[in-house]
Amino acid sequence: HFLNRLSRELGHVQYFSANRALGYHGWAKFYQGKVVRAYAWAGQTFWNQGTMSSAELKLGAICHDYLEDEQITWQEQQEISANNIEIIPPLAARWSIDPSAIDARKIAAYPGLTGEIG
Repeated sequence: HFLNRLSRELGHVQYFSANRALGYHGWAKFYQGKVVRAYAWAGQTFWNQGTMSSAELKLGAICHDYLEDEQITWQEQQEISANNIEIIPPLAARWSIDPSAIDARKIAAYPGLTGEIG
């Protein structure tokens, strides 16, 4: 709901998150208050909305449908998680901004804001 509201106000909003210890990963792209693409996983699929983007396909994202991952072994869960966590920075770079190119000194001057005015 937060991302939806923010996108209605700002237009284009993206979200990227990963936690290696918990195996959680997720990403979302909103445009004008509508989900373009979203995926979140933590041992099972919690959010899978929209068609996989060409960037996700090229990077080899593994995105299961709801309830599809109930038959996946613990080892397969670890492999899926490791794969998808690795693609989050390049996915962010293809969708918008390369996280490794962000100048930390500029962020310190404006905490909470990252992006470009287009």
